[in-house]
Amino acid sequence: MSRRSHPQDAASARVFRGWRVVAGVFCLMAIASGLGFYNASVYLEVVVAERGIPIAAASGASATFFVAFGLAGLPISRWIADRDPRPVIVGGAVLGGAALLGLGAAWETWQLFVVFATLGVAFAGISFVPGTVLLNRWFARRRALALTLGTTGLSIGGIAITPASAGAIERTDLATVAPWLALTWTAGTLLVVLALIRPFPGRFGLQPDGDAPPDPDLPVVKAEELSAAQIYRTRTFRWLTAGVTLLMLSQVGALAHLYGIGVDRADSATAALAVSTVAASSVVGRFLGVLVLRRLDAMVFTVLLAGLQVVSMGLLALDAGRPGLLLATAIFGLSVGNLLVLIPVVLVEAFGLGPYARIFAMNQLIGTLGIATGPILFGALRDAFGSYTPGAAAASGVSLVATGLLVLALRARTREQLSARATS
Repeated sequence: MSRRSHPQDAASARVFRGWRVVAGVFCLMAIASGLGFYNASVYLEVVVAERGIPIAAASGASATFFVAFGLAGLPISRWIADRDPRPVIVGGAVLGGAALLGLGAAWETWQLFVVFATLGVAFAGISFVPGTVLLNRWFARRRALALTLGTTGLSIGGIAITPASAGAIERTDLATVAPWLALTWTAGTLLVVLALIRPFPGRFGLQPDGDAPPDPDLPVVKAEELSAAQIYRTRTFRWLTAGVTLLMLSQVGALAHLYGIGVDRADSATAALAVSTVAASSVVGRFLGVLVLRRLDAMVFTVLLAGLQVVSMGLLALDAGRPGLLLATAIFGLSVGNLLVLIPVVLVEAFGLGPYARIFAMNQLIGTLGIATGPILFGALRDAFGSYTPGAAAASGVSLVATGLLVLALRARTREQLSARATS
């Protein structure tokens, strides 16, 4: 009889199949961030320099990337909540390739908006929502580690893919490089889906973390979970989402203009190094975060990282030359890396796995308000003052407010947990 017909054999396999899924999510995140998330600041700088598009207009187009990403997340989450996410990922592969191909021919502002919006939808289709849903399905006890490893692909994309594409564009031009970017996005994503992504552990007779199936003679007790609609009304979710929205305003605003900040204060080589420093620091931060989460509550850790973002944006506002820029981006990367991992962990720990896909997507959708505002705010302040310093100072202040909101979310969660225990 075949190996697949014996669930107990699969459960005792030497290497848990879920780690292949982690590798697949890692690769998808690397492609999505390297050619989309981190590269957005490169595209913005290039279209301003090459094509004469005003920086405020280009910033608005860049913001549509994040708006489209947030808006697309909710329908995607509803569709994949109990389904195979691979069709969505394949759709993201095709859309992303088309968008990057179109980027090479986008000389008008309206064309740039269409390209960035399409790329944002594609980014949603292959990155956070499907990736974190997959990892939450395959892991429970080792969820934080799996999320850390999988989402580290975001940073690796920024370290390896973004500088390489920026260098290629600088040596030639965007129109020449765009078809190769499109091919990398589409072909790379499709290969990962075919080779590594599998939707459910149950199809292989497995439980999360590779555990053996439960004893059929024992009763199954499931924890009672709130519906997504009920969760939306809790103070924990509201304060948490408000805090994340402001953190994303600060974070994405800085990331979208980071390459431009480096060029302004030094040169293109320093700008590329600053982007890579954020990405590299976020890798270090993620693995340190796994160790910290063994001893510290995930939401408490989130508050501390928000405070770290206040510091990094404050340092960025000082305009202390090349060393100051690299120090600020190194600290910034610690918060960027961990905050992306912590939001899924916090939501699952607070509300359970059942409603996760929908509440994560709603959190991301509302967070789009900050994501869209950040690049525009940075660009407008740069145009108004001729410097990125006011934008960085504003980002530090916004991050400080976000930290306060997350403290309120932490207090609300404690009260709601005590209330739930009292009524159970």
